[in-house]
Amino acid sequence: MTDEEKRYLEQADLDLKCRTFLCVLLYAGLRKGEALSLMKKDIDLKEKTISIGKTLIDKGNHPDILVQHLTDFMASTDTMYVFTSVVGKIT
Repeated sequence: MTDEEKRYLEQADLDLKCRTFLCVLLYAGLRKGEALSLMKKDIDLKEKTISIGKTLIDKGNHPDILVQHLTDFMASTDTMYVFTSVVGKIT
């Protein structure tokens, strides 16, 4: 992403869930289905890693802004999934 695209994303009128979801897709390179299946246990904020099934995304691909959005959003929810309900729907 260009610096201009990053600024646009940060300034866009999005709620925390949408902004975090887009950051996961754009910064971590996840596909929609991969992001929708994420569970909180798949994300290690300290190590800056995201586990997708048996694939581990390199921690070097997660800028601090992504970690901050994930930290804020995960703290605001009380479910085991990050973005979806247990049936795989965005809630």
